[in-house]
Amino acid sequence: MPTKTLLNRLLVTPVIVGASLGIRGMEAIASPLDLPLELEAEDGLEQVTSVSQLSDVEPTDWAFQALQSLVERYGCIAGYPDGTYRGNRAMTRYEFAAGLNACLDRVTELIAASTADLVTREDLALL
Repeated sequence: MPTKTLLNRLLVTPVIVGASLGIRGMEAIASPLDLPLELEAEDGLEQVTSVSQLSDVEPTDWAFQALQSLVERYGCIAGYPDGTYRGNRAMTRYEFAAGLNACLDRVTELIAASTADLVTREDLALL
């Protein structure tokens, strides 16, 4: 049967290990300046109409055409106030979800606008 001292050590060990890992991992925590602007304030982002407005995006970048399409064709990508896109930094799943949602909303708007003048179900029922 374990002694009381052994049980206390087993209870304290995870705390010590976690604290030591936490201290070493402090360098990886982003400063407030590195936090994504999307999460801080939506008005901090600047809508761009051309990918050339983003100073850190080059035509040789591997995702240039995709970014160009999202910016120029759909208008659903915003840059940072300093005129950058910061495409080489990691993004959170929240940022991805927000960006995807913005683009899907824009595509839905475009579809609705282009099909507004088409025949409705009520019109078909009358025929």
